[in-house]
Amino acid sequence: APGVVPAAPGVVPAAPGVVPAAPGVVPAAPGVVPAAPSIPAAPSIPAAPSIPAAPSIPAAPGVPAAPAAPTAPPAPTAPLAQEQEQKETKTKEDEDEGYELLGEIVLNQEMTTAQVKEAVRAKFGERVPEPHLMRVRERTSRAKPFVDAWVLRQNAKGQQDYKKLWIETVEEPMEITESTVALNVARWWPRKRRVGRMREMFVDKTMTVDSFKAHIGLTHDIPSEHVRCAKVRAFQLRDTKQIPVLDWFGIQLSSSSTLSSGWHVIHGDYVLFKDNRQAEHRKRNKATSGGAAAAPVRRHQAEQGIVFRSAEELAALEKQRLAEAEAQRAAAEKARQEAIERREKYGTAKTEEEQAAEAAKAAEVERARLEMIERMQQIMNSKKPQ
Repeated sequence: APGVVPAAPGVVPAAPGVVPAAPGVVPAAPGVVPAAPSIPAAPSIPAAPSIPAAPSIPAAPGVPAAPAAPTAPPAPTAPLAQEQEQKETKTKEDEDEGYELLGEIVLNQEMTTAQVKEAVRAKFGERVPEPHLMRVRERTSRAKPFVDAWVLRQNAKGQQDYKKLWIETVEEPMEITESTVALNVARWWPRKRRVGRMREMFVDKTMTVDSFKAHIGLTHDIPSEHVRCAKVRAFQLRDTKQIPVLDWFGIQLSSSSTLSSGWHVIHGDYVLFKDNRQAEHRKRNKATSGGAAAAPVRRHQAEQGIVFRSAEELAALEKQRLAEAEAQRAAAEKARQEAIERREKYGTAKTEEEQAAEAAKAAEVERARLEMIERMQQIMNSKKPQ
């Protein structure tokens, strides 16, 4: 209309007599009082930024970082505390070896072995055997048993707190003296090429080696003259190829050698024994990488003992040797006479070299026959009951 300012493009013009609303405010409907404009709220104060944690300082090269301190558990009651203490005291080595941890006990270093057994029985009760069926050992690699006549400071070297002892149950009471030694004894089976089960044997180290062999023979049903023994070390038990070449003959031992003077045995040493009637042998080598078969290894011959003869036996052997020599000369003379007769009869004769060769051959045959007869007699004598 004339005299009216035109509205901006896209804006609806207000009705005549109506004041247009402010930009951005929606005009009220006709007859409605517009509400008072709302007071804007105060702007919120932003929170303080969180302080970031200090970065961890890396450890020096080669130095492991310290583990975080664990939180302390609540204090257990008295029975639980005692059980927890025993579990902490028991080491992994005890678990691996299968031993039961009994606990701690206070002992006097002047206590005898019998008093130590009584104290252990009084402390742990039914968890341990009776004192007469109890054996006390020092916990070392050789597990040395306590000597009955010694006191604690003599049996357990290096007195200190928390020293570990072993309590062992025995089937029958046995006195342990100063000369008693515990040996690990096993049987060697030559044909099977294996070591039998290892067993512990308590013997007197003052006994002779021959007496020890006789004891082995009685317990394993082997004649004492066929028992062979050898002292070995732990690493030699794993090498079955070297066991057959051990000193089974006892070359360095005399008839009066004892276990202490000959073998110098101590607690925990290893001894192998075998029946000499079973011959040693080795396995054949496999074919080489080039395809050629390796040379077979000869088996060991059976052991032959040294025979000591009297003067009468030596004289008889000398007489036999002279008789064999005379028989050889007679055979040579007979061959020479036959050659002469053959030359006279047929007009031909062998040369002296041929005659000597025939005589030597005849003597060799005769000697072989005599040796065979003697060998058969020895075999028949060895089969006779003693």
